[in-house]
Amino acid sequence: MSWSQTYDTASPAGTDDPSEADDRIRETKAAIQERLAVDHKFSLTGTEVSATDSGEHTKITFNVTISDPTQVAGKSHLYMKDDELFYQDDTNTTKQLTNAGALNVAGAELLGILANDTYFTAVNSAGSGTVNLIKAGINDLATLPNGTEMASSAAPVEDEAVVNKKYADTKEAILATQATASIFGTRTFNDTTPAALVQGTVYKAECDGFLTVSSAGGDGTQFTVYIEQGDATPDVVVGLVEFNANYDSASTFTIIKDDYVTLTRTLGSAAIDYMSFVPIGTGGLVAQ
Repeated sequence: MSWSQTYDTASPAGTDDPSEADDRIRETKAAIQERLAVDHKFSLTGTEVSATDSGEHTKITFNVTISDPTQVAGKSHLYMKDDELFYQDDTNTTKQLTNAGALNVAGAELLGILANDTYFTAVNSAGSGTVNLIKAGINDLATLPNGTEMASSAAPVEDEAVVNKKYADTKEAILATQATASIFGTRTFNDTTPAALVQGTVYKAECDGFLTVSSAGGDGTQFTVYIEQGDATPDVVVGLVEFNANYDSASTFTIIKDDYVTLTRTLGSAAIDYMSFVPIGTGGLVAQ
């Protein structure tokens, strides 16, 4: 910037007319006022610097970037080095205060270290006080205050993430429902048509479940049970059901989703009293 007032240490010259002394004195005062006003409250009220806060800093302008200055006992330095702000105390300890134009928080000593069991705080939304953020608890673990909220109620996506209340409540409700609910569907004696389940028909399972075959007695009649995964003409023998005149008989077989199952009479002539299917979940046996 250019100055409107001249500050010349060679003025006045010894040969100048003494009658110009008052002009030179006013010139010097004006030049000093103009220069001090760059970084200080040093404005004029009329022709006077008379405000009670005159001399206070309005800003600090660092003229150039410099190297660390020579330490001076009992004094400290605030300066610009490598285009960043630095502080040097009287023990020659130097701290970089800014980094890339932002506050340099790479070292904890720049912000100070909080005492144990003391919260780091921030200004509240009303601007009238502070709120607690986080602290190192007496167990030396990071501790959040009661009522701490996540940024949203979204489910956590990392195993290490903090769980919010909504997610926890949802999971708790699901577990409570599962604890009291049955995994089994309704027992049925029919296929999905619906028509009664009978021997000799091939069925395909829509879900896992249990097939029970029963008779109130017979003449030694025997049925062979065939179950095979993914084959509409099952020929894998998984069991035999035999009906005897002296006792009732019932057999249960485990069915897996997409199994094909059928019963074929291999001995005797007695009929099956009933066949029933209990699904795990929902689904049934589809006649083929």
